[in-house]
Amino acid sequence: MEIKDYVAIASFILTLITLVVASLRASKDEMRRYADRLTVVESKIAAMPSKDNMHKLELDLSELKGSVRVMEETIKPLVVGINRIEDFIENIKFAQPVATKVTKK
Repeated sequence: MEIKDYVAIASFILTLITLVVASLRASKDEMRRYADRLTVVESKIAAMPSKDNMHKLELDLSELKGSVRVMEETIKPLVVGINRIEDFIENIKFAQPVATKVTKK
């Protein structure tokens, strides 16, 4: 083998090493991006309510709906009474006699 053969082999080996290093560098950057994305996803998941929290929220909402129904039933007779009072007041206003003019003597 001649020197130019050794140079060609060395050049080929250096090219392979360069490609491997570049590939590893790209993989490292890619892995860093994936790690950053994973960190974001983990933080979002950590902020989400748990199964127990959601169940408690559902129970509280159901209880609130029941309370609103009870309040609706309590308010219905009040509305009827207020309507009666308004009708009564309107009837009194229209039932009063109209004042007549007083003339001077």
